[in-house]
Amino acid sequence: MKFLVKRTSFWDNKKPCDEAKEEDVKLWGESTEAWVIEISSLEELLDFVNKYGDLIISTGATEPTFKIEIYDDYRE
Repeated sequence: MKFLVKRTSFWDNKKPCDEAKEEDVKLWGESTEAWVIEISSLEELLDFVNKYGDLIISTGATEPTFKIEIYDDYRE
């Protein structure tokens, strides 16, 4: 399964993690470049959590639909 991925502490378009690849995605019907990772199992997800720490997993109006935020800084 593909996930959009970002890091809370990054305000620019830097690569958020080693596994991320930049891909063309649809955001509100428009094509744009975004960082994407592929996680195929619960075990891979847990390995990702062990490597990067707290995550926020959510859905949205994009393709891929699911998003992962590496929560490495405070935000409201």
